[in-house]
Amino acid sequence: MKKRDFAELLFAQQHAEYKRTGNPHYIWRAFQIARSKNKRGTRFAPVPEWVLDYFDQCATGLSRADSSDEIAKALGLYEKSRHSKRDRARQHNRRQRIFEWVLDALDRGLKPMEAFTAAEEKFGSSSASDIFYAQRKADKELLRKSRT
Repeated sequence: MKKRDFAELLFAQQHAEYKRTGNPHYIWRAFQIARSKNKRGTRFAPVPEWVLDYFDQCATGLSRADSSDEIAKALGLYEKSRHSKRDRARQHNRRQRIFEWVLDALDRGLKPMEAFTAAEEKFGSSSASDIFYAQRKADKELLRKSRT
């Protein structure tokens, strides 16, 4: 997979999750991906416009915020529930790490069942194959949609 395709896929994943959940942790993750550097010190990809739009909204809200609750609301992080947006994003990111680890293991030449077994041992998950196939299907669909 080419770097540009991989970047598009990662950004499409984060954007789709943000649109589905309204959780801004996915926007911050996209920003983190874009700003990461390779071994030569080159940035991975430009920051997507939808991330910059979110930052513009935050800046407007933060300029009016007078309390910690208002700051959290301006950033889209305010929530009064048992499970925070951060916790839900963390669980999704774990599934994504398992998927990426299995994909890398397959690229290294492991057979699918060997990769799933190794992932389940590494991550303590009994559903690595389910995660992998569901994510692969979702990624293909996202990449297809992002190109149309």
